[in-house]
Amino acid sequence: LADELRGRSPFSRLVFNVASTSLSVGVSALAANVLGISGAGLAEAGWQGVGSFLVVAACYYLCNALPVGLVTALVSGRPVRSSMLESARGAAPTEFAMTVLGGLAAFVWVTNPYWLLVGASPAIISQLTLRYVAERNRKASQLSSLDRLGRQLSTGLSVDEVFHAVSSQLRGVRSVEGCFLVLSRPPAHLSQGLADGPLERSMARELAARVDLSGQSVLLADSVEQIDGDLSRARSWLALPLGRGEDRPGCLGLVSRVPNAFGSDDREFFALVAERVALALEVARRAAELRRMAFHDVLTGLPNRALLAERLEEALVRAAHRHCTVALFYLDLDNFRVVNESLGHQAGDDLLVQVATRLTNCIQDVDAGGVGARATVARLGGDEFVVLVDQVAGEANAESLAERLTGALREPFQVAGHEVVATASIGVAMTSPGRDRPEALLRSADLALYRAKANGKNGHALFDLSLETHAIQRLELERDLRLALERREFRVFYQPLIRLETGRITGWEALVRWEHPTRGLISPAAFIPIAEETGLIVPIGQWVLEEACRQARRWHELFPDEPARTMSVNLSARQFAHPRLVDDIHRALRSARLDARQLVLEITESVVMQDAAAAVATLHELKALGIRLAIDDFGTGYSSLAYLKRFPVEDAQDGAIVESVLVLAKSLGLGVTAEGIETPRQQLRLEQLGCDVGQGYLFGAPRSAEITEQGLRELLPTWVDRRAA
Repeated sequence: LADELRGRSPFSRLVFNVASTSLSVGVSALAANVLGISGAGLAEAGWQGVGSFLVVAACYYLCNALPVGLVTALVSGRPVRSSMLESARGAAPTEFAMTVLGGLAAFVWVTNPYWLLVGASPAIISQLTLRYVAERNRKASQLSSLDRLGRQLSTGLSVDEVFHAVSSQLRGVRSVEGCFLVLSRPPAHLSQGLADGPLERSMARELAARVDLSGQSVLLADSVEQIDGDLSRARSWLALPLGRGEDRPGCLGLVSRVPNAFGSDDREFFALVAERVALALEVARRAAELRRMAFHDVLTGLPNRALLAERLEEALVRAAHRHCTVALFYLDLDNFRVVNESLGHQAGDDLLVQVATRLTNCIQDVDAGGVGARATVARLGGDEFVVLVDQVAGEANAESLAERLTGALREPFQVAGHEVVATASIGVAMTSPGRDRPEALLRSADLALYRAKANGKNGHALFDLSLETHAIQRLELERDLRLALERREFRVFYQPLIRLETGRITGWEALVRWEHPTRGLISPAAFIPIAEETGLIVPIGQWVLEEACRQARRWHELFPDEPARTMSVNLSARQFAHPRLVDDIHRALRSARLDARQLVLEITESVVMQDAAAAVATLHELKALGIRLAIDDFGTGYSSLAYLKRFPVEDAQDGAIVESVLVLAKSLGLGVTAEGIETPRQQLRLEQLGCDVGQGYLFGAPRSAEITEQGLRELLPTWVDRRAA
């Protein structure tokens, strides 16, 4: 009775056990009375008394075991005989031993009660010692299990690995025959052993809901659960919350066939286990989050370059086994910088997120011409995206997909209350012999992207070998360009500017040329774009400026009787945006001892309009130095006058455009230089229209400083005999 009360058994079980024990004691007493066994005659009964005593013990066992076996058979649905035999195998030896000890104790008590106390003392002490040692061993075993579990869970495991480690450590500990783990964040339900049946999984979910609601552990000491008429094999259930407070991810559960398998001490131990599991799951969650951050773009959530490289490698391996073709689409937004600069970086980020969503939706039902084709959208950074399709049918299929991608982006986006059109250029590359490595395929797609942009943007281009050849040549040119300044391979050529009214030289324009040691004289059109892109244009431009200033000063000193002539120098976009531009120009003038009024800086209107506010401030600083400024290639940039003659309007002819520009300049009090004059007829017409200065091959091609100086010596005071022309 004390054991039942201490174990906090259900009331029905307590009543049943008390009734069963009372019945067994009553029947045993009746049997002893019938057999004539009494305390006084027990010592004199001899072997007959021993036999009678065993019969009484058998009566006690049968009266106690038979009701338990019947109830167990009814609950479990098993045959009574099977339940009785299973119970007898475990209980018969114990009952026999207890009978012998009971008979011996009764004999001693009848003979001399004091000897029973003396004889029982060592047994009592031994029993207490054994219990103490067993308890110490149990706690030591629990601590050892906790230690092993802690070491095993400290290595940053996944959720599945954490559950496997816990279930393997607890299997067999204190009658544990199964475990379950129910998580709400992220949703998961793992079970093992006795807890892995359909009925048990349903029960586990119910217990998890109770734990989540109460925040406390739930114990079912002797549960007989039935679901749809089926009986659960588990009798003892213990569900423990993972963590404390409201932020609990779920619960850990233990099950056993043994009723009352989990005592109060066991529950304390399992609570410690649950704390270890909660900590391990938190580590696993953070590790998964770190991995997600390491392999995904923070802004869009798309795979980043690292994850793309992994998936591209996997796709290429699968393609080699399947003998299929992988396609890579390299996308770059055409007008993203305009959105960023005009609407702000937050609007730019919003646009990138919307682009990522459209691209992802576009490839969800991708039909790549093959079974099992898979697609991945990744963001490499900035406004660059990559779409990987691991199986395409050929070039036509790849181009169809590229058109589909560009079409998905042509529809306007709603960004910061504005309707924004963000088209994309796409470079397409497909696997082929020699291009079956991730880096080679990415490089090929990148080269194709450059062609798509060169073709006018808002479209796509397929990679071909000519692009690779051109890229290699460009790379070699860039390498040589970086060394050209150190090797003094650049030359400054000078082309005269002629006052059309008098035919006299009014100045020169300094033009850079590259004298390559093996390729000869390289046109500026071939290397200036590379210099702009790499930033080398800044030191190259500064060198040209310094050389031009020195040469202008030298010619002024050589021909002091001649009027001071101007020296025009082109400023690139990078030079104009350089923060030290004004200081560098001032230093060049001071070093050459050149009057600032002799220097003319030519700037294209497109350069000025890139950042109009900053450009105006810079122009004012240059003007304050006394430097003259000229808009180079006027009418070919933002004013778009060069395109006016293409319109189907009768009076929109070249002559009318030139005349209009001259009238505009005169009304603003500005001088005009006409470039590219190649025929006397052009010269005469410009004179008639009132153009001030002309420049072109009619008057002289760009020449080196030495040849120009020699011409000055020979042809002064007039460079061109205007009358002969």
